Amino acid sequence: MTDKFKIEEKIKTSKRENRSPVLYFNELLIQCPVERHFLLPGKLYVFKYKTDKKKIYDGKPYIMSLGQDKEKPYLFYGIDMHHMPYQIRLQFFIYIYDIFYDIIYKESNNFPLVEDAVKQASLPQMTGDNVSHMRFNLKPSIHRYSIEHMSDCKLINYNLIHYMLQDETDYFRNGSIIQAQNEFLTANTKSK
Repeated sequence: MTDKFKIEEKIKTSKRENRSPVLYFNELLIQCPVERHFLLPGKLYVFKYKTDKKKIYDGKPYIMSLGQDKEKPYLFYGIDMHHMPYQIRLQFFIYIYDIFYDIIYKESNNFPLVEDAVKQASLPQMTGDNVSHMRFNLKPSIHRYSIEHMSDCKLINYNLIHYMLQDETDYFRNGSIIQAQNEFLTANTKSK
């Protein structure tokens, strides 16, 4: 593997820079392409989400899309990174980037700029069914989203994963990021 996708090394490098990785990523979001209609499997997105549901939810999820609901095309599924504690999130995305290394490496080299995310290929194999067979129990972090409750949806270049992974900002409604991550850990403890 080249230095391009040593995610842990990219994180260390970004922390040594004279700027906050999280603040820098939020500045980059301004340049990211806007997506309005559907979220392609395997691609990375950040959006604002507002619903009137009473249970805990992330008001600004950072997700890897798992594609549309088969019966209701206005709904889609995604893996919300904020629901996973940092170390699990990091290991999961290292795992995913290793599985899809050839595609992600090619797409990242061919389309390296922030605004090039629209040109990058999706990962059609990243579906709810396929994810359920992975070595991670992701169920607590997989959520169904309605397009009508989304705004300011940004498509993220594969090259920026190391910035996304570091953001622990609490955007949760009806609870907190700590509560969501504890629920994730509890569900994973029970499943063993």
